[in-house]
This record gives sequence, C-alpha cells and structure tokens, in this order.
Amino acid sequence: MKKYAFSALFLISATLLSGCKPEHDKDWYKSHDKERTEKVAECKKQAEQNQDADCKNAMDAKVEINLYGREGKTKDPAELLKVQ
Repeated sequence: MKKYAFSALFLISATLLSGCKPEHDKDWYKSHDKERTEKVAECKKQAEQNQDADCKNAMDAKVEINLYGREGKTKDPAELLKVQ
C-alpha cells in the first residue's frame, strides 16, 4: 500500500511541477529585448495572461525603458512621442 501511495504522490508532484512555467523579473526583461518584445505581444493577444506576473514584468520593463531608457535617465519629451 505504501508503495502505491508513494507512486501516486510522486506522479501528482511531477504533474504539478511540470505545469510551472519560468518567470522572469523586470530587470531580466530590460536586458533581453527579443524575449520582452515576444512576451508583450503574446500577452496582448491573450487577455487572461495580462494578470500573469511574467506579463506584468515584461510590460513594466517596456514602459520603464520607453520612459527612462536603459540607464535610468529621463528621455527628452520629443523622444517619447516617436512611434516605435
């Protein structure tokens, strides 16, 4: 009986862990342009993902880069109006 209980527990744990997707923080997205662009596009397509922490981090990184640049310096207001 213990053998079956252990096997069941192992399978349930493996199933739950395999469902976890990697999450990146805002700083990671700031330094990975391609991944940030792809994640923002993916999040915009699927509205329910907008609440996902990974989507929030990618979008926050995009906003901070657009406003402050990579070095954290405020951009010229005319620069902010340019369409990307």
